[in-house]
Amino acid sequence: MTYFLETSTLGFRNWLEEDFQLVKSLLSNPEVTQELYGSSLLSDQEVKVFLNTEMDNVKKFGVQIWPFFSLKDNKFIGVCGLRPYKLFDGIFELSIQVLPEYHHMGYGFQASSAMLEYTINTLNIKSLFAGHTPQNTIAAVLLKKLGFQFKHMEFHSPTGVNHLTYILNA
Repeated sequence: MTYFLETSTLGFRNWLEEDFQLVKSLLSNPEVTQELYGSSLLSDQEVKVFLNTEMDNVKKFGVQIWPFFSLKDNKFIGVCGLRPYKLFDGIFELSIQVLPEYHHMGYGFQASSAMLEYTINTLNIKSLFAGHTPQNTIAAVLLKKLGFQFKHMEFHSPTGVNHLTYILNA
């Protein structure tokens, strides 16, 4: 595989039209979708919409929530990237999801750190937003470790609950 961004163990690339099954493996996992969409799993049509939206975002805004893979064996580990949040203010949202079988292995921090460096130094984006459900204490630790500062609680309609939200200004 050809990657546009690499760490010592991870490689990032753009989504491809033929990546439907990769997206589905992530978005049909209840541990992943609970945080993003509440208890519902995404239908095949919703998975296609996600994939198409991400491919459109890279064309329109130069960003997407990129898939990342193990450099050792090219296995799909998760996604980490950006989506437009408040474009008028120059703010993008950082998003990270790791497949449950790769939890607690340091991939989330490694991917997020690489993405922050890429965001600031290559994309020249200086403000990032991130959020998580109240019960996701791992996300809270990760965001604080990355330098994000708690901002406020914000209602997230897909989950139906208020999320803790953070901001990072480079």
